[in-house]
Amino acid sequence: MWDEIIKWTGWIIALILFVCEIARFIRNRTRIKFFIGLSAKEGIINLTVINIGHSPVNLNKLELKFPDGYYCSIPQGSDIFYGKLDYMQPKINRLNVKAIKTLIQELVDEGMSRVAPKYIRYVNDKGNDYKVKIPDQIRTELLL
Repeated sequence: MWDEIIKWTGWIIALILFVCEIARFIRNRTRIKFFIGLSAKEGIINLTVINIGHSPVNLNKLELKFPDGYYCSIPQGSDIFYGKLDYMQPKINRLNVKAIKTLIQELVDEGMSRVAPKYIRYVNDKGNDYKVKIPDQIRTELLL
């Protein structure tokens, strides 16, 4: 009888430890949240990035993704945050609309059809990407 109690107690403890490990993994994974806004007067796209995961993330690259799958780095003239982003630490990126329009025109001159980027994505040092869809109002502004 005691052997059965010890055996089942061991299984219950192992199951509790397994569930705790899964909960710790889910809690500590990296998660990024984006907020996008347009300041039409200044010609700036404000991109706020917040790490809502408990693990810090090191952001290396900010890119535009076009509908055909082409990725392009954000052009110069933008105030972009790169580096370590801690838990609940917001960073505001100010993307220059005029510079992005110039980039789109350069791509059109190289043979790409005239389209606005569909997503903005950050890439971390592990190669994981975090993307957000650009609202239609901002995409329209980029094509004008």
